[in-house]
Amino acid sequence: MSSAKILPAVNYPVTARQVFFMVSLGATAVCCGSMNGWTAVLPRLQHNHSRFTVTDQEVAWLVSMTSLVIIVVSAVAGPLVEFLGPRLLLQLSLLLAAASWLAMAFTPLKWLLYVGRAGVSVAAAFIFSLLQPLLVEMSPPQIRGLASSLPEMFGSLGMLIAFILASFFPWHVTTTLCALPAVILFLPLLFVPESPYWLVRRNRTQDARTSLTRLRGRRDGVEEELTTLLNAPTAVQSSVKEQFVLLCKGRNLRPVLVVTSLFTLRELGGRSTILQYAVYIFQGAGVDMDPFTCTIMLGAIRVVCVCVSALVLDRVGRRPLLITSALVCGAVQGVAGVFLYLELPGASWVPLVGLLVYIGSYGLGVGTVPWVLQGELLPSPVRSVGASIVVFVNTAALFAINFVFFLVVAELGLGLTLITFGVCTLLVGGVAWRWVPETRGASLSHLETAFSTRARNKKVINDECEEKIIISQTD
Repeated sequence: MSSAKILPAVNYPVTARQVFFMVSLGATAVCCGSMNGWTAVLPRLQHNHSRFTVTDQEVAWLVSMTSLVIIVVSAVAGPLVEFLGPRLLLQLSLLLAAASWLAMAFTPLKWLLYVGRAGVSVAAAFIFSLLQPLLVEMSPPQIRGLASSLPEMFGSLGMLIAFILASFFPWHVTTTLCALPAVILFLPLLFVPESPYWLVRRNRTQDARTSLTRLRGRRDGVEEELTTLLNAPTAVQSSVKEQFVLLCKGRNLRPVLVVTSLFTLRELGGRSTILQYAVYIFQGAGVDMDPFTCTIMLGAIRVVCVCVSALVLDRVGRRPLLITSALVCGAVQGVAGVFLYLELPGASWVPLVGLLVYIGSYGLGVGTVPWVLQGELLPSPVRSVGASIVVFVNTAALFAINFVFFLVVAELGLGLTLITFGVCTLLVGGVAWRWVPETRGASLSHLETAFSTRARNKKVINDECEEKIIISQTD
C-alpha cells in the first residue's frame, strides 16, 4: 500500500435534508431484510396444506434460490446501474419487489410461489449491488460511517418485522404485509437527487452541480468538489468494458479481492444460515422455548446492536469493530458447537445463549463493517463492476451454504457444523487485521491510493489517516 498522505474530506454541515436523503435510501434495505426474514414462515407453510404441500427439499430451495438468482442478476447489475442510473434502478427494484410479494401471497399454484420468490430476489440483488456505493457517494464525509450502516440497520429491522409477522399471522398474510414497505419507500425516492458521480460519468456536468448543491445543502465548496469529480479517473471511465480493463490493475483489483474475501468468509461462517434457518436450528437443538420466540429475540438483538454499531462506527473506527466482532462471533460459535457435540449438561440452552451473543456481536461489526468497506474501498473507476463482483461471489457462497445446510447437519451434526462456522468467522478477523486499512475520516479520492503498492505500507496509511482524523475533529 502507498505511503501517500490520506487527507480528511471537507466536512459540510449536516442538514435535515441530507438526513432525509440518507434515510430514504437506506430504508430500501427493509425489503432485503424482509426477503431473508420471510423464511420464518416456512414451518407454517409446511403445516398448511390448503393450497399445496411443501417438502424439506423445497424449503431448502426456497431459502437458497434467492442467492442463486442474485448470482445471475449481480452480473448485469453494474451495467444496468451505469445505463439507467442508481436512483431510477432503485425505484424500479421496489416496484418489482412489491409485485412479487403479492404474487407469492395470492397464488394458488406452487410454481408461482417460486416465481414470486425469484422476483423478490431480483429486486434485492439490484438493491444490494447499488445501495452501498450510492450512500457512500452521497453522504457527508463526517457521517459516512453512520450513513453506510443504514442498509444493515434497516435490513435487520426488515428481518425482525418478518419474524414477528411470521409468528403471529398465517404465511399468506405475512407475505402480503411484506409488500407494504416497498410501496411506501418508493415515494421518498422521488425527492432524492441522482448520484453526482454517475452524472459526471454521463457527462451531465450541470445536473451533477445541481445534485451536489442539493446534497450538501449549500453552494460553498460545491465547485471545488465538482472539479475534483471531473478530474478523477471515474469521470472518463463510464464504459463497463473499460471498468473491466481497469480492474486488472493491482490498485483496483486488490481492494475488490479484500472486500470479496470479507463477505465470502462471513457467509461461510453461517451468518445467513443461522438467521434464515433459526426456527429449525432451535427445534433441532431442543431449546425449551418456542422457536418463533427465540427467533424474534435474535432479530431484536441484531437490530439493537446494529444501531449501536452505526452510532460508534465513526468514533471507534472500522478495523477495531470488525476484528473484535469476528473474534467474539467465532469463539461463541465454537463454544456452542462443542457443547452440542459433546452433549454436555445444559446443552439445550447453550445454543440459544450462544446464538444471541453471536448475533449481538455480529451486529456490532461483522454485519455492518463489510458493507461500509464495500462503499469506501472499491475504487471509483471500477465501483459499479466491483460491487457486482462482490455481490456475485458473496451470494455464490451464500447459495452453497444455505442449500447444503440440512445435508451438512445430517452428516456432521449441529455441533460440528457450528464449530466449522466459527473457524470461518475467525478468518474474517484475520483478513481484516492483515489487509484492511482504517478508512474513517478519509476522503474517497484519497482512499484511491490505499492499495496502490504493497501491503507492507498499510500501517503507514493507518497511522497517517488517524493523524488526519484527530486534526479534523480538533478543527
